Amino acid sequence: METNLNLKILVLAFFHGLGHLSRSMSVAVHLKNRGHDVLFACSEEALHIPQQAGLTCKPIREIEPLPPEREPKRTQSSSQTKTRSRLANPEYLKRCIEEETLLMKEFNPDVVLHDYRLSAGVTSALNNIPSISLHNTNFFIYPLAQMIPDVIDTLNELETPQYAIQKLFGDIMVIPDFSTFDNLSHMPRSMREIVLNSVREIHHTGPFIKNQPNNLPSKTQLKNSISPHGMPLILITFGGTAMGFANYIKLLHSLRNIKAHYYVITGPNIDPDLLALEIKQFKGSNPDSILEIISFTNQALELMKAADLAIIHGGHTTVMEALMCGTPMIVIPQHEEQRLNAQRAVQLKLGEIVHPDEIEAKITSAIEKRLKSNHSQLGIQVANLLQRTNGIENLIQLIENDVMVNLQKMQH
Repeated sequence: METNLNLKILVLAFFHGLGHLSRSMSVAVHLKNRGHDVLFACSEEALHIPQQAGLTCKPIREIEPLPPEREPKRTQSSSQTKTRSRLANPEYLKRCIEEETLLMKEFNPDVVLHDYRLSAGVTSALNNIPSISLHNTNFFIYPLAQMIPDVIDTLNELETPQYAIQKLFGDIMVIPDFSTFDNLSHMPRSMREIVLNSVREIHHTGPFIKNQPNNLPSKTQLKNSISPHGMPLILITFGGTAMGFANYIKLLHSLRNIKAHYYVITGPNIDPDLLALEIKQFKGSNPDSILEIISFTNQALELMKAADLAIIHGGHTTVMEALMCGTPMIVIPQHEEQRLNAQRAVQLKLGEIVHPDEIEAKITSAIEKRLKSNHSQLGIQVANLLQRTNGIENLIQLIENDVMVNLQKMQH
């Protein structure tokens, strides 16, 4: 739609899952390049990431990240209880609404875009600002199915108006995926009812990837520039939280018999120095391999396309990047949502799942199998098919068409 209106767009991103930050940041950069006035808000610890991408940023307080644990709790129920108590905490939600309100009054946005910032839809409604939430549907199985009822109870305890609570997921919910894979039938009925009572529209846009992989140099060119050693390049990353710390330890103990260039991205909540002992032991037992460990890089997509294999946690953004790059994967899921995301790679014959308890027993054979598999052509076909849809462009058109039409109506 042709229009001369430029929008003021506030983007609120939850940080500890790096996938939420990276995909909302990719959208924000494209919106800015389109000429819109974009303000990006996230925790102060993560602020340097969108700043490096050239975005105007504001810090907003967030819960403290959970610390790395060498032996994490074994039961999922205890983890869920801890998560519920943190994100549904009355003081936390009260503070979020207060800070978001100040930000909205200061910036006066035309629309708010929020990714897993559970208070943002409510705050937007309280300030009479339209909002759009970003969610993949497997998140409604875990952890949102366990969390949202408690969040709603807390908002009621805070005497939040019902009309605002009802807008928990905004006016529009966007699913950065394809309806064939990620549809509403995946949601528990109770969650589906909450969502459908919250939003007036639901849109599948396709994945949010900062750049279409086919626009990057070829896989061979990227690999030769990153790893010109003739060895397999294996990318390892378990997302932005510290949940994967114990799995990094297990992997470094288990990869001593496979010669490769290992490129490990720990995420900003795990200092690579915490793995100093494991790194030393790995290099002593596998001296012919190359091991690089960093906490963060802006070149994650380039690394994913260059890699011969990705060992990942199964976060939605990471799985979609691997599929769109045609890179085979081994997924070590840390909870149910990630296992469900990984199942797609299994169905497409581009990946397999290894349970965290089976890393030592199965990871070597899984890597050898994947490196020897003859699915490169299949990976290219899947990548080309997925890249026919530009999720970010579809979202931007949705924002412009929906919000700008409403603004034009208000002007007449």
